[in-house]
Amino acid sequence: MNSEPKPLTLWHRILGTLFELLLTPLGITVLIDFKIMGDPPRADILILRRAQPRWTAQQLLYLPDGIRHSLANHILVEFKYTESLTGQVIAKTLSYDTLYRETQQLPIDEVQSFILCSKTPRLQLLETYGYQQTIWPGVYQSNNVLLTHLTQL
Repeated sequence: MNSEPKPLTLWHRILGTLFELLLTPLGITVLIDFKIMGDPPRADILILRRAQPRWTAQQLLYLPDGIRHSLANHILVEFKYTESLTGQVIAKTLSYDTLYRETQQLPIDEVQSFILCSKTPRLQLLETYGYQQTIWPGVYQSNNVLLTHLTQL
């Protein structure tokens, strides 16, 4: 049996080439495999990795509400020490969460991300993104399908 991996079909290149052939004569520039960033991105986040299946009693003493209740083995914490929750912070944290899971090849339930802000978020912003107070004071969880694993502390 052949153990070599099957080569990937680069569908975006096929589509890009088709667009290039059709649209370039019409004055539209088509860029294929455009490098978005010069250097690999570095996330300004904390990562907590749990080696055992559950938090130990001693670990629970030091972990804040929300994090201590997480079942995920990989916890990402975006710490905003001078600002509050914003749409930009949510988008950035969501991208960190996605990229971390992809590079580590982890399923979605193995990773949970938290936004820890030093300033209380505005109620209107929390409502806009579907965040609601949990049973733990200061811990908000979203009912938005894209943000369900992105907790606000």
